[in-house]
Amino acid sequence: MFFIFFAFFLVPMAYLYIGRRLISTSRLSRPWKAAAWLVMAASLAALYVARTHWGNGHDTPAFLFMMNTAYASLGFFGLLFCLVLFRDAALIAGRFMKRLRPRPKAADKESEPRPGLQNPGRRLFLEQSMNLGMVGLSGALTAQGLVVASRPPLVERVRVPIANLSADLEGLRIVQITDLHVGPTIDHAYVDMVTDLVNRLRPDLVAATGDMVDGRAGYILSDVEPLAKIQAPLGKFYTTGNHEYYHGVEEWLKELTRLGFTPLLNRHQVVERGNGRLVLAGVTDPRGEWFAANHFPDLGAALANAPQGLPRILLAHRPSVIFDSARAGVDLQLSGHTHGGQLFPGHLLVRLREPFLSGLHQVGRTWVYVSRGAGCWGPPIRLGAPAEVTEITLTRAA
Repeated sequence: MFFIFFAFFLVPMAYLYIGRRLISTSRLSRPWKAAAWLVMAASLAALYVARTHWGNGHDTPAFLFMMNTAYASLGFFGLLFCLVLFRDAALIAGRFMKRLRPRPKAADKESEPRPGLQNPGRRLFLEQSMNLGMVGLSGALTAQGLVVASRPPLVERVRVPIANLSADLEGLRIVQITDLHVGPTIDHAYVDMVTDLVNRLRPDLVAATGDMVDGRAGYILSDVEPLAKIQAPLGKFYTTGNHEYYHGVEEWLKELTRLGFTPLLNRHQVVERGNGRLVLAGVTDPRGEWFAANHFPDLGAALANAPQGLPRILLAHRPSVIFDSARAGVDLQLSGHTHGGQLFPGHLLVRLREPFLSGLHQVGRTWVYVSRGAGCWGPPIRLGAPAEVTEITLTRAA
């Protein structure tokens, strides 16, 4: 429901706001204004065409070029909307503060510049220069974000102290991948690159914490095939994010199992190395209950009958699960979902819904690591939040 509201109301309103505040108020001639409006309308229409027709066999080079351009333009106009909105908010605040100033005394009024002496041409020049500067800045940020998003994910290395960790599990390395979002802008080549990166890390165990796909299995199955090459002697485990439910979760669970992943949906498995053992559990994403009655996240079920005294690691797509994890005595929670904000103002919006944006944090005695994710959703742009694959090394707590 929110996606429909976002796509068919908020996005068009943002485009309209940009047009009214930049194009309509500019000194461009009518033909140039009409052309600018047409470019905005065409980019918005291309986005809707790409979203509705992608996955239906319309994968010609021309269509893919149009689709990638449309998603990039969404990022450009999104950044431009934020700049215009902040500029207008600052102007309104300035006018409000001006009204709050004490009125000048009669003797001071004579020294004030008269309205007729102000230079309207200079004010218009400054306004137009600011508008042009915002367009240029948005374009530069979009270009930078596209370059950052196209690069291989960074490897973030984290050491986490765990109580009751057996000597045989000291130094155990878990590689976490999350939010790959294989779909319109993440293809086979990128997935293959991520797979090679994971294998070069030589993990003991691989944990995928959801949103690995962003399309129907029938269309993007070949793009996710490289994930079958990931090697981990203690296993590859997986739990759902919200996007799996948008694209046929049951089918994707079958395919990811075929690719060698063990789903942990409100259940756990005991992982062993030598004489060391730990409990690895997973919970479904809260969005699951919208699509399947048996996919309501249930941490109690996930840890039911788990051996006592063993370290407990939980795979949970959303960081907000951490408070339940802390109460349940989980030692480490691995999450994603936030993309680290991906691009401004996503950083601010994420903090409204999730307790942590990225990195390692602690709630009570429970650690939580929030990955920025290995892919992108929506615009293939990352600003201030590069993609990552995480290597987590378990150590014995002092």
